[in-house]
Amino acid sequence: MGTSGVTRRSDGREQAAARGWAKVVVNARGVVTGWSSAAQQLLGYPAHRVLGRPAVELLAGAHETAAHGAAPASGARPSPSGAPAASGTEAGTDVGSVLLRHRDGGLLACRVGIRPGAAGGPNTAWEVLLGPATAGPAPETELDKALLEALFSRSPVGLFVVDTELRLIRINPAAEGMQGLAVEEALGKRPGEAWPEFSAELAERVMGQVLRTGRPVIGWEKHGRPPGDPDHEHVYSSSSFRLEDAAGRVLGVADAAIDVTERQRAQERLMLLAEGGARIGTSLEVMRTAQELAEVAVPRFADSMAVEVLEEVLAGDELFPGPVRPGAVLRRAASLASSPAEPAGVYADGEISTFPPAAPSLDALTDLRPRLVDSVEADSAWVLQDPVRGPRIIEDKIHSLMVVPLVTQDRVLGLATFYRWGAQGPFRDDNLTLATELAGRTAVCLDNTRRYLRERNSLMAVQRSLLPGELPHHHGVEVAHEYVHAGAGGDWVDVVPLSGARVALVAGSVPGRGVATAAAMGRLRAAVHTLSDLDLEPEELLARMDDLVRRLDGRDGPEDSLGGRRSDGSEEHPIPAALAAGAPATGEEADCTCLYLIYDPISQRCAMASAGHPAPAVAHPDGTVRCLDVPAGAPLGRPGPPFRGTVVDLPENAMLVLYTPGLLQARGGATPEAAERTPGAGASGERVHGEEGPAAGAAEQAEQAHGHGDSGERAPGTETPAAQAPGRAGAPGHGVSATDTAEQAHGHGDSPTGTAGQADDGRASEGVAPGADASPAEGEGPGPADGSGGNAGEGGDGGNAGEGGVAAGDGREAARARLLGALARAPGSVRETCRMLLEALVPAHPRQDAALLVARTHALGPGRVACWDLPSDPAVVSTARSLVTRQLSAWALDEAAFATELIASELVTNAIRYARAPVRLRLIRDHVLTCEVSDGSSTSPRLRHARTTDEGGRGLLLVAQCSERWGTRYTEDGKTIWAEQTVI
Repeated sequence: MGTSGVTRRSDGREQAAARGWAKVVVNARGVVTGWSSAAQQLLGYPAHRVLGRPAVELLAGAHETAAHGAAPASGARPSPSGAPAASGTEAGTDVGSVLLRHRDGGLLACRVGIRPGAAGGPNTAWEVLLGPATAGPAPETELDKALLEALFSRSPVGLFVVDTELRLIRINPAAEGMQGLAVEEALGKRPGEAWPEFSAELAERVMGQVLRTGRPVIGWEKHGRPPGDPDHEHVYSSSSFRLEDAAGRVLGVADAAIDVTERQRAQERLMLLAEGGARIGTSLEVMRTAQELAEVAVPRFADSMAVEVLEEVLAGDELFPGPVRPGAVLRRAASLASSPAEPAGVYADGEISTFPPAAPSLDALTDLRPRLVDSVEADSAWVLQDPVRGPRIIEDKIHSLMVVPLVTQDRVLGLATFYRWGAQGPFRDDNLTLATELAGRTAVCLDNTRRYLRERNSLMAVQRSLLPGELPHHHGVEVAHEYVHAGAGGDWVDVVPLSGARVALVAGSVPGRGVATAAAMGRLRAAVHTLSDLDLEPEELLARMDDLVRRLDGRDGPEDSLGGRRSDGSEEHPIPAALAAGAPATGEEADCTCLYLIYDPISQRCAMASAGHPAPAVAHPDGTVRCLDVPAGAPLGRPGPPFRGTVVDLPENAMLVLYTPGLLQARGGATPEAAERTPGAGASGERVHGEEGPAAGAAEQAEQAHGHGDSGERAPGTETPAAQAPGRAGAPGHGVSATDTAEQAHGHGDSPTGTAGQADDGRASEGVAPGADASPAEGEGPGPADGSGGNAGEGGDGGNAGEGGVAAGDGREAARARLLGALARAPGSVRETCRMLLEALVPAHPRQDAALLVARTHALGPGRVACWDLPSDPAVVSTARSLVTRQLSAWALDEAAFATELIASELVTNAIRYARAPVRLRLIRDHVLTCEVSDGSSTSPRLRHARTTDEGGRGLLLVAQCSERWGTRYTEDGKTIWAEQTVI
């Protein structure tokens, strides 16, 4: 039968050889042309003795046959040419038993089968199959009959045969069971007429194609509901091939089908599990993770579902192994239904969910095992007892459900409930297995989220305990601060009251994330407070902080000493080569940045120094906005040049903005690794931290410089980089317009260089360009800005060389432009300015922490300060007491006169007796009453605890007893001893 017949014959030959039949090939002239090894074993002749000789020589003669007592086989007659004459069909004939000559001279009775060879035509060779007389019949005829009978009677594979008109002419019982139609009813009909619901149109199209082309179609699928399982749709894989007779005439098409429903379901389950693995747990949010489970399950797996989670999961609290404790609160985390006509769930997200005592949900939460309710009855006790879910179950005609606890590591996190009411049919055991797998995946993700929330809550608690709650009130500055918590924990700002009515403003940032980072921040903040009590200059305080960080980092021991940096440039120990080359630090405090600023409201001067921290911005009362020129130093714990400070004059009502690098984080959602102070190489070899690097891209920087970035406004320009290369003093700056600065940010125009020299007192003389309008409307143009001096090629934190430094500088300039643009539109209140800057600069979902401090400066006028120069004469002590009494009376502070007289008397006496001129007495009325005595000596007084028999040594002890606190502040020309008292 055409091609299929050839395949069948080939298979028959192989089976015959396997069953012990020997094959001999005889050509049309009766000459042996093929001799198999099996034939050699059967008759004993080697191939070279037989090949080329007539086949009749192997047959026993008549007299030999008679002598043997056997008759010649009726089917074996030699042809005139010597070839066997086949009788029967062309496909092959079993001619019965014949006698053949064996090599040992004996006769051997063999069964013989004869069939044409593979090639057709007049010269077709014949294949003679030889086997012992005890062997079964030749394989072809009997085997074909048995196979055909088995296919149409006992085969589990459904078999359909149609004629050339696609009418059914034969089907087997397996096919009859698949289609649910009796044989007598189906014969003579086309598939579309016999079973229209079994993909009939597709079946006729495929069979017609096979009938026309002769090419078989393997593995096409058809769907239907068999009578044995009418509630579920089954999938059948079919293979169709054309039937032909020996002459090649087309007889019809045969179709073999097998039920692959279970395989199909297994594939769908695997696909759903794979999708769940990809879609569930994409964020560390409880509600979002639960919603992702619902989106995966509905509508492909369930018609609706609901997810409840324990309150401990939402809060990030600890969970304990075992069943859910009595009284535990479950809240609805997500619900979804395939029908959008009404709310998906009976509970809103976040609402407390309750269950009746007999509900299968409570059983699942008790024994932590999933439940399958394959048939939901409307009169079930738990349905009737549930006043919320019960009516909805009856209304939606839910016929089955599954309840699966969300369990991981024997800890229950919640419950997932799957419902079906549609055409998918009731849930089965394999559905429960799949639901359990999805719930397990969700439970792991929810537990990760819970652990993240627990760690984040711990971090927040540690950070809040280490950060200042309410900043202290001070007459010299009006302050407001804000924090953005993103999980890092290392940013802080602070206000530290100092002696002499001064105040220190601090901003710092510790790299890293987590509780250890927050703890390191707390240690550094405490160190700043402690060192501030020593009344150090900003650069000296940072040098002490640098020493502290090195000791905390464990690198200042005898084996690995590292000299600290001093403000005067001296170094105590040599720097190891590895550290000098910029070897990374390992401690938590290493690489932190800090800006320390001291504002004196009496002189209205501001002294500051920076350890790798961004310079503060200032908005002047006339509308000018700029970044202050602060000499840049390396981060704490890094090798580098000595810290350098600078002093600027600030008018009253100037607004200072101190911030951490997170305030200027990219709005594109940079990853924490990219956003957290990516180090860049500086000219001196140290790693520079603090602001956005060149990763933002030149295009984004250009947009931000022109105000087309994320902030939505055209940002005013900012000054060129103010920081000089290490070892250089900050050059003075000149005011530049915002337009010029915007051009500089893009490389258009020359970078302005400072030309002013240093002032006599060592302070950098700074030019300020007043702006015509400090608050331009959004999009109308840039506001005024002040540029700093210094060569752009020398600027940057620690200097830079090459294109990388230029790109990093462009990114910093664009970020500063955003800050100054927002500051130019700042409202009058520091609190409103603080909030406005956060809204304008920090993205909705920040990746970095940020801290912001906004301070408005005030002056402490002459009415609050009294100062007298005193001669170095012991007789002047009584005069000092009189001056103090009169001044306190003028301030209506008579109740403080006695203690203040005593303090002033003791301090003036010590200055005259133990120090040298000039001696100056000053009273300051701020939130505290301060009495200061300055002299020309740098010798520090020491508090003594005199014995009862000592005549002296009680002066400083009296000062300490009469004041809240006291101390010594060193100046360029001596020292100042001060004492503070609290006044109402």
